Amino acid sequence: MKENYLLRPRGLSRFDLDPFFLIAEPRESPCVAESNRDAPEEYQKIFCRTLPGHRRAGKRLSNLDVIIPCDSVPDVIFTWMSECLVHDRVLQVFQDERFTGFSTRPAKARLKGSGATLSVRELLVTGWGGVAPEASGIREVERCVACGHLLLLSN
Repeated sequence: MKENYLLRPRGLSRFDLDPFFLIAEPRESPCVAESNRDAPEEYQKIFCRTLPGHRRAGKRLSNLDVIIPCDSVPDVIFTWMSECLVHDRVLQVFQDERFTGFSTRPAKARLKGSGATLSVRELLVTGWGGVAPEASGIREVERCVACGHLLLLSN
């Protein structure tokens, strides 16, 4: 695989948990996928029965459809909205290494220059990293029990 993404082990020995990995895009990624504006996008609609100001879009219901602006495509592709696409060979490595905490869903991708299509899947995180420690400065400001709206702020 190309070394164009960061895959760093993160140990949590303080809590005696197995190490986990953080996949992050490179600091200066020249290849960030763009949404295909011709593809329909559908989102869950959330209406709060208690507070009208909590009306918002929820999860994306449609499959991701992107245009990749570079010809040399990385193994892990990020979008401007921080969605993550991976090639089948990356999924094979994840399976071989018995990675957990993720699922995938279908996605479409094509190269901007040639129009060639790529075989990719959207990578979805299903695991949970837990509650942020107090030292992180992240704190809960608002939580709505009616619709699940959650507002977190950092110091």
